Amino acid sequence: MTNLIFAGVLLVFGMIYFRASTQIPSNMLEDPVGASGFPKLLGVVIIGLAVVLIGQVFMGVKRQIFPRGNRSDVAITTAFRRFQPTLLLFVTLVVFLTVLDTLGYWLSVSFMLLAIFIQSGLRTGWVPVLVAVLGAAGFQLIFGKLLGVQLPAGILPGLFP
Repeated sequence: MTNLIFAGVLLVFGMIYFRASTQIPSNMLEDPVGASGFPKLLGVVIIGLAVVLIGQVFMGVKRQIFPRGNRSDVAITTAFRRFQPTLLLFVTLVVFLTVLDTLGYWLSVSFMLLAIFIQSGLRTGWVPVLVAVLGAAGFQLIFGKLLGVQLPAGILPGLFP
């Protein structure tokens, strides 16, 4: 049942994301794919993954109604434990995208990197925090300064103008 709920939420998120990507304005200087090409593709991929997950859920329901062998609770628990890091990463990315405009690129990437480090099993301390902050500052310098990409400043607009 939780997979069906997650698939439903993923499907709705994919549809909202695809709809938002269609609102990206185009200009005369863009390539044939356009500025909204990659976001639209990503929306379609998210919707496709949700449909595949819904199909897997219904195939699992069919197996429970007409079982072929013995299924134990241990197998279900093991499957959930394997799926849990993916769910945590998905939640981390959703939170990152949600706070990106408010906190800005630098702080958002710092928190996202720190969350990924912790989810990967690193112990908390000053080293992961330092690496996350320096990594975010490096990404900010590469994309903002070197490549000239306009990144959200957020609540620290003077840090990386």
